[in-house]
Amino acid sequence: TKTQPRNRKLDLNAWFCSTLTLNLARQGKYTFSDGLEYKDNKWHYCDGYDRRFYTEICNGLKPAGISQLTDLDPPRHIPTGCYDCGDGFYNPNTRVVVD
Repeated sequence: TKTQPRNRKLDLNAWFCSTLTLNLARQGKYTFSDGLEYKDNKWHYCDGYDRRFYTEICNGLKPAGISQLTDLDPPRHIPTGCYDCGDGFYNPNTRVVVD
């Protein structure tokens, strides 16, 4: 039996790291770009009871009046007239997503 580690980048800004046996993933885990690891059971992130971003869980909450509106702190600057679509900024005039 040949076992080897394998990392695969996903489109979700997450990594899937697995151990392959006969080219089949036998075990593995998802790790998001901010370091959060996905768990199949007892997943408490964004479950309705705790609405903090992962960076707030790791670094603590900011004082009242200084809300963190995105997981990035400080948030990315959105160019005038554009919309943040997660993987870039959508410009409705050119109908193009730019980084």
